[in-house]
Amino acid sequence: MNHVPKDRYLAKLARLGQLSFEARLIGLFDPGTCELLNVPDWDAAWEQAVTSARGLVHGRPCFAYATNFLVDGGTVGAKEASTIVALLGLAARERLPVVALLHSNGARVTERYDAMAGNGMLFKEMTRLSGVVPQLAACMGLCLGVAAYLAALADLNWMVAEHSHAATTSPAVIRLATGQQVKWGELGGARMHASQSGFAHFVAQHEAACLADIRRVLDLLGGDRPFEAPVTVAIESLIPRAPSIPYDIRTLIDAIVDQASFQEVHKDWGQSLVCGLAQLGGRPIGVLANQSSVRGGVLDTQSLRKASRFAQLCNAWGFALVYLVDVPGLMVSMEEEQAGILDAGAIFFHAVDTDVPRIAVVIRKCYGGAFVMMQARQAGGDRVYAYPNAQIGIAGPEVTFAIVHGKEHLTHSEPKDFRNASIQALRQVPTDAEAALAAGLVDRIIEPSETRAVLIDTLAEIGPSPTRIRHPRKHPNLPV
Repeated sequence: MNHVPKDRYLAKLARLGQLSFEARLIGLFDPGTCELLNVPDWDAAWEQAVTSARGLVHGRPCFAYATNFLVDGGTVGAKEASTIVALLGLAARERLPVVALLHSNGARVTERYDAMAGNGMLFKEMTRLSGVVPQLAACMGLCLGVAAYLAALADLNWMVAEHSHAATTSPAVIRLATGQQVKWGELGGARMHASQSGFAHFVAQHEAACLADIRRVLDLLGGDRPFEAPVTVAIESLIPRAPSIPYDIRTLIDAIVDQASFQEVHKDWGQSLVCGLAQLGGRPIGVLANQSSVRGGVLDTQSLRKASRFAQLCNAWGFALVYLVDVPGLMVSMEEEQAGILDAGAIFFHAVDTDVPRIAVVIRKCYGGAFVMMQARQAGGDRVYAYPNAQIGIAGPEVTFAIVHGKEHLTHSEPKDFRNASIQALRQVPTDAEAALAAGLVDRIIEPSETRAVLIDTLAEIGPSPTRIRHPRKHPNLPV
């Protein structure tokens, strides 16, 4: 139980720049709306390892629970697991989101089998309600074992830059089991999880910012926010005409979606594709956009895995998907093949088979399999638009030449001249937006200045959920 006096514990948290579980719960909800559920008052809550509550976030009801590290390291035993399962049941009945504020050493090992059984039921309930109620989690401090998995099972999770650590176990246990010497930061730090493992969806600079970020996402979930149009800007001026010149796709996103509504997910992971939640004409959407300033915007293993998870999240939450397409193709290399790009691509196709609308806008270029992945009509997209100068084809001229005339087949007496002439001839093959429109790959050519209005009108026309022919099935593939 509690081995450290409360006042000493609070003083330590203050020195570290951390909040208590009480301050976290109160800071999440609108002022004066936090109502405790499993205990009568805060004095009783300080004797518990888990406290559940309900309150309002931007005037809308929400459930939350927080672990208290002062009590047995915030560990989750049978009683704590039952408290969380009961809260999830309330959330399911009322179709309200749940937020987990975590700082915990994991399972309560002193309970042995009781803790194992309790946490098994907890994980089962979380997975059962995935896609039924939104589940958010924040690793506010150390999160080991069970606590780390509570965050991993959530739809979205946050870490705090300086003092969040999430891992299956501690460096001491790893050293004992394997002999490896590892530090907390490289094992489970926020920066590592944001850029390497893909565990962390968001990283906040401090706890207050983390709570504010969660509140913003919950506000988007409400679906009826007032909105402001973005600051007027000539979209044409944001996009270089030459398809090889990189630019930051975020500037285009901000010029299209409602003002200050874009919340980027997995910012530092799979960076050749930008994913984020936003609002468009007051309607919540998910945005997937190729980032030409990172590896030319190619689709690689990491970005495909990122996109799969994000598309499934948006489908579960009922957010329409908007694709901003500027992609040279799939990344080709031995490393990508070994990393599993074929498997990642297959999982992506399953993941984007959604019930929510899917609309694509081709900005400058889109070649080969990447066009199919970025929501071609024939692959299930609802609408495909293109800017007038967009290039759409099976592959660029150089790649087409390499495929057709591999080195072993090149017998011309002047290979260099033949190559140049062949590539020049391939450049004459129509790959512009007009040709794609005539071939039925594009529904309409639009001017960049029309983008926001066209997307808003299209979403209104399609409605919240397109009619799709579905067959009863049990899916063998899940996004990673």
